[in-house]
Amino acid sequence: DAAITSFAPYNWAFISNKYNDVITIRNTGTETWTREKGIKLKWKGSQPNPWGTSNIFELDPTDSIGPGQEKRFSLIITKPNVGSPSRISSCGSYIIGKFNYEWQMSAEYMGFFGTRFIREICV
Repeated sequence: DAAITSFAPYNWAFISNKYNDVITIRNTGTETWTREKGIKLKWKGSQPNPWGTSNIFELDPTDSIGPGQEKRFSLIITKPNVGSPSRISSCGSYIIGKFNYEWQMSAEYMGFFGTRFIREICV
C-alpha cells in the first residue's frame, strides 16, 4: 500500500509558468518497492494530463523502498494554458479555471494501489 506524506503545489493558483513539485510517498505495505517489480508513480486523471510532464515516473534503478520508507518524486510542471479545466469557478480573477492534479502508485501487473492523490489547482 502507499500513502502521500507531502506534496506541492497546494490548492492555490500558479504564479509562474513552471513549478518544481515534489511528491513524497510512504510505503505502507509489506513488500519492498523496486524498479524491477514495476513500481511507479502514474497520472490517474480522468482527463489527459494538462501539466506538461510525463504520465509515468519510475523508481530509480537503485531504489529499494522498504515498508515504512519514503520515496520523493521530483516533477517540473507547466501551467496549463489550453484544454478543458475541471471547473471554471471559485478561481477569483484567474481566467483559465481549475485543473485536476491526480497521481497514484502503480505496479506493473497489479495496477493502481494505495491512496489516490487529487487536488484542484487554479490557474
